[in-house]
Amino acid sequence: MLAVLSSVVVFGLGCGTGSGADGGSTQVVLKPRLLVAELYPLTVNGVGFKPRERVTVTLDGGKRGTRRVQASRQGRFTVRFPVRLGRCATVTVRAIGSRGSRVVYQVPRPDCREP
Repeated sequence: MLAVLSSVVVFGLGCGTGSGADGGSTQVVLKPRLLVAELYPLTVNGVGFKPRERVTVTLDGGKRGTRRVQASRQGRFTVRFPVRLGRCATVTVRAIGSRGSRVVYQVPRPDCREP
């Protein structure tokens, strides 16, 4: 379910141009975002980054890791961390792009409840 929802959000954000009030073409600029597609392996999709931007993605929490990736022409990327997160683990993912894009995302853990 989470993977399907993330895919819908990623592909729904793809609209990049439209028509302005004056009849001219306008460009929609998206803020960088991170979306979790899978929990194992932890798969994170990045959208709204600058085209072809080099991005360093860092996983921080009980597990740690770093991945370097280049965004596509559409400013998207996918990274995977081969980690198994604990049920109540607090995990933060940071993505910092070489052209100024920055985003911090805390992975939600909906199954974690107080006893």
